[in-house]
Amino acid sequence: MKGLISKDFLLYGKIYGKVFPFLILLFAALSLATPGLSIALCWMLTFYGLLLSHSELGCKWDLYTCALPVSRRQVVSARFLFILLLAVLGFVLGFAVGIIPVLFKGALTSELLIGCSATFLVCLAFCGISLLFNYKFGPAQARIAITILCVSPVAVLVLLQFLSSSLPLESLLFWIESHASLLLVCGALACPVIFGACWLFSIRVREKQEL
Repeated sequence: MKGLISKDFLLYGKIYGKVFPFLILLFAALSLATPGLSIALCWMLTFYGLLLSHSELGCKWDLYTCALPVSRRQVVSARFLFILLLAVLGFVLGFAVGIIPVLFKGALTSELLIGCSATFLVCLAFCGISLLFNYKFGPAQARIAITILCVSPVAVLVLLQFLSSSLPLESLLFWIESHASLLLVCGALACPVIFGACWLFSIRVREKQEL
């Protein structure tokens, strides 16, 4: 499995490595104008990793792994570990670049740390679901499923706005505001759980599929 992860990083660096210096300089400049934008580096790095996963599944990479001394469990685990390591790298780079406005514009280190941590956790949940959809439905259908998943919160908000006359929205908003800390803690705990669950389900899905 170590070889699979090394392959992913070598391929990732070969395809996207030249973009990294530009991204770091870009977000460093943007962070000076608007502190906190460096947290987007975590999204960018993991997004490129998901693109790599889409490409390999579309090219039937798993057919070649059948000739390698690795199991399907190891192939899936290597991909999830690869995405996890990218998210960690994105967290570190986002925090390092975000230190610039802390030093020169008086931004708060605590706010930067909270922003990077929240982005890291949300990335884990999103990437886990995306990889699970990739294995379950294939790259093309997975993109549609992810789009529906991302649009769903907006649709719910529009529906609530439409039904605002018949629903006690003010009470709901007051409850959310009064329990904001609890909801944030639950969300922070749920994100790695979602990632781990998607990891296990992806292994189960892949082991039952015919390549």
